[in-house]
Amino acid sequence: CAQDEPKLLAQGQKAPDFKAVNSGLAPVSLADSAGKARLFSVVPSLDTPVCSISVRRFNNDIENHPDAVALCISMDLPFAHARFCAAEGLKSVVSASAFRNPDFGRSYGVTITDGPLRDLLARAVVVIDATGGWGHLNVDQLVQTDRRLPGLLQDVTRELTLEHRYLHLPVRTGAPK
Repeated sequence: CAQDEPKLLAQGQKAPDFKAVNSGLAPVSLADSAGKARLFSVVPSLDTPVCSISVRRFNNDIENHPDAVALCISMDLPFAHARFCAAEGLKSVVSASAFRNPDFGRSYGVTITDGPLRDLLARAVVVIDATGGWGHLNVDQLVQTDRRLPGLLQDVTRELTLEHRYLHLPVRTGAPK
């Protein structure tokens, strides 16, 4: 059956609320962190090296920001989130499994729509300000290291203007020869 193409939020648009489940099987939603800046590390699975690096990085970076909350969101089961966070000693990032409510991926435009990872979430970073307005979305372009690299991560301000739909995530099997 055909699925709708993912649609990104418009800059400044109110971020949609969502329902997910934390590693203790309790509900998680956007409203839970109202009044704080939100940083989402959206990943296809915690069981991939690149995704696990980004979650560890978010955990380390958010520790010194009590006015913000970092969420790791994937379709992994809550038990996988609990196992991963315990094994990695992650205490600052909130784990959120969207396995019961796949609407998160559709609402934020990050559901993979084709190929072997179909219906999982694409790796993305979403930043939502304290008022709930969407501020930034970066798909699959995270710095992949646990170490701070000199001069790489500086306070940088960038403006993102979307004139056309640019997120299209069909994943095809096979590689060109």
